[in-house]
Amino acid sequence: MNRRNPAAAVLLMLGAALIGTAGAANAASVRHVGFDELVDTSALIFRGRVEKSGSRASADGRSIVTDVWFEVIDTYKGTAPGGQLRLTFAGGEHNGRGMKIHGLTLPRIGEEGVYFVEQLERPQVNPLFGWEQGHYLVRRDAAGVARIFTADGIAVVTAVRAASPGESRLSQGIPVGVTIDRTAAAGAALGLADFAATIRSAHEAQMEEAR
Repeated sequence: MNRRNPAAAVLLMLGAALIGTAGAANAASVRHVGFDELVDTSALIFRGRVEKSGSRASADGRSIVTDVWFEVIDTYKGTAPGGQLRLTFAGGEHNGRGMKIHGLTLPRIGEEGVYFVEQLERPQVNPLFGWEQGHYLVRRDAAGVARIFTADGIAVVTAVRAASPGESRLSQGIPVGVTIDRTAAAGAALGLADFAATIRSAHEAQMEEAR
């Protein structure tokens, strides 16, 4: 596993998890990261819309995975291969069997969001870096302005560049630099344009430092 992966130890007993539709597997403790690391470590950051999804048995037949297809609307870092992208997540239901990974939120058909993908080369339990820390919903307010929410629908009110904590901490679902407000009205959530600008600012600064 990549040493920078926030899932410190993915302890998945996938075969044992296939116990009817109530089967569950506990993933691992996910490390709390800063917004700068979220951007720096993600190979691809894009805005997209989920077109379809489907669960199937894994290649070895011992577990279940769910393929999610996205229409790629915009990219903020990296290059998406074509206008459609498939990401594969552990878990799902297939042929009457089910497996659920604790802490993993599968993107739903029809949702629009911003997704921070760690890498595209090898399969992972969750391809989104930082798990929910790299998964955001885009919703429009009454005036049609696109705004940012967490994967479970809580309004994001600010997003600024920030370093990761100096000591290892467990994620609470959002990276350092992002703040949320559970009581905020939809119109008070951070605009997509501002969120994208923060992503691009972090990426450009990292590219400059690498020169």
